[in-house]
Parts: sequence; C-alpha cells; structure tokens
Amino acid sequence: MIKNKISFLYVLVLILITSCSSTKLKTFEFPEPIDTSSREIQYQEKKEYNIGDAVFTDNQFDGARLNNFTQLNDSTYQVTILPENEPINDSPHYAFRIWSNQPQQVYLKLNYPTSKHRYIPKLSKDGEYWKPIDSIAYQ
Repeated sequence: MIKNKISFLYVLVLILITSCSSTKLKTFEFPEPIDTSSREIQYQEKKEYNIGDAVFTDNQFDGARLNNFTQLNDSTYQVTILPENEPINDSPHYAFRIWSNQPQQVYLKLNYPTSKHRYIPKLSKDGEYWKPIDSIAYQ
C-alpha cells in the first residue's frame, strides 16, 4: 500500500517536472521585404451604386470592399474588387450590400482584374447571420 503511494507520488512529480519544461521557440526567416512605395494604393470610394433605380449596392460600412458595380445585361451585374496594395495584398476580400426595390433574381459576376477569387462567398439577409453559398451556385 505504501509502496503504491510512493510510486504514485513519484510518477506525479515526474509528470509535473516534465510538463514545466520550456520549449525553444522556432523562428521564421521572412523573405526579403518587397518595396511597394512605387505601387499605387487602390483606394475605394465609399458610395452607393444605383443601376437604373432597380438594383443598388454600397460599401458604406466597416470592412466593405467594392470598387465598381455595373450592369452586364437585364439580370447580371458585375462587382469589381481590387486589392488595396499589390503584391502584398493580392487577396482582395469583398463585402458589400445589395438590394432592390422589387423582389427579383439577379446574377453577380465577381471581377478581380489583378488577382483571383479565393474565398467561398457567403450571404446574409440581416448582416448578422452568414451562410456559405452552395458550391454549385458559383464557379
């Protein structure tokens, strides 16, 4: 009985000692910095886009990114999104509101003139709860 208690205490102390040991942090060597001082920063104008008083979009909220909104045909619209600074941020995010006065079905083409689509689009009807779009709904 006493031998079991001593063995238990020995194991417990051994666990405590080994769990308190420190580990050496690994360092990461960053590649040479890229000088972007000569690169133009793509500011966006915070505004509401109005297509014939039928479909509206805006980027007038924190975190929004929308550089242009145009109509391609009767039901298809193009959203243009540029990264703020290339090549450092060659991964533009997008966040914008879209609405219409009358219920209608619209198609959106996400246009990235200098980069590519990286994230799965999500939709929200209230701006709080977001749901990924079904993968067959975009390409």
